[in-house]
Amino acid sequence: MTELIAEIASNSSRLRDGVSGGLAAHSRTSALVEFIVKQAITALPQTTDLIDIADLVPELAFTLTRGDATPKLEAILEKIETADLLVIGTPIAHGSYTGLLKHLLDLLAGARPGDRAAIIVATDRGDCNSLVLEHALRPPVESARLLHGAERGVRAR
Repeated sequence: MTELIAEIASNSSRLRDGVSGGLAAHSRTSALVEFIVKQAITALPQTTDLIDIADLVPELAFTLTRGDATPKLEAILEKIETADLLVIGTPIAHGSYTGLLKHLLDLLAGARPGDRAAIIVATDRGDCNSLVLEHALRPPVESARLLHGAERGVRAR
């Protein structure tokens, strides 16, 4: 996994994106996702995008199926599905992650096959929520074929 992330980071043609599942703009989760994406790339001129769920609330709230997606939301879903390195972050409260992040993951048609890496991260206020990444967030991320094999998420406060 480390070699794959290093190869993606050093190749300027690979796509790197971050998804923040927080419902507040400029949250700790957004800052964490942005920091990890920036740490995963080299000094090569590369573009990264931070997709903030807080900016997508109207589109996500009224999109029941992928066919109902607005052009803006469809472009974001395609960007997530084609990213070579994807950092997905969420705040954790009361043992769960945000419902709109789950809805976004449910709308994904499935990532294209190939060498890709996903890192799942979370912010919370204590240690009691540390299993949420493995127990609750990992299955929908794997279902969308964004995360494969034995990769592990990290949790930060």
